[in-house]
Formats: sequence, C-alpha cells, structure tokens
Amino acid sequence: EKFSPEDKSSLIQIQKNLRTITMTLISFYQVDHTYDRNFVIKYLTELETLLKNLISNHLTDKSVGRVEQIFGVVKTPEFLDSVYVPKKNSEMREIMGKVVSDLNRCLEAGIL
Repeated sequence: EKFSPEDKSSLIQIQKNLRTITMTLISFYQVDHTYDRNFVIKYLTELETLLKNLISNHLTDKSVGRVEQIFGVVKTPEFLDSVYVPKKNSEMREIMGKVVSDLNRCLEAGIL
C-alpha cells in the first residue's frame, strides 16, 4: 500500500476541497456578479498546500514544482479576473465556458 492512513485522509480532504472549488467556479461563471476573488484564492491556496503535502513524500521536487507553477498562475488575481470579470477578456471567457461545461460533466458523472 503506497498511501498511509494520513495520506488517505488527505486525499479525502483534497476531494472535498476540489468539489467545493469546482462548484464555486461553475457558479461564478454562470451567475453574474457572484465572483469573489478572495474566496477562490483562499480555496485554491488550501488545495495547493494539501496537494503539495501529499505528493512531496511520493514524487520528486520537480513534480512539486510543477504543482507550484500551475497554482502560481491560476490563483493570481489577474488570471481569475480575466476569467470572471465580464468583458475583461472575451477569449478567456470563451475558454472558461468550455471548462465549465467539462466540469459539469465531471460532476454529473460522479468524477468530482
């Protein structure tokens, strides 16, 4: 068994956090004027910490660095605003529409 009881507990917390973030991101996209940047950053930061704590004992520092790199982009105010502030970046908004569609499918299929 590769995962300790603590790791398994952490995986459950990551799953819960990921589901909360997913539902929040979908809602912020679909319902105008509900976007709360600080809320998203808080939960993404928590998810990043949980993931790094879990993988640091199982993967290389390079892999942990990749997680940091991804979160270093997606949890920035500039990135989030480009996705959620209406008319700020129409191209990003269009891409996010596709992401939201995929996230909805994942929720419906019980993946998230």
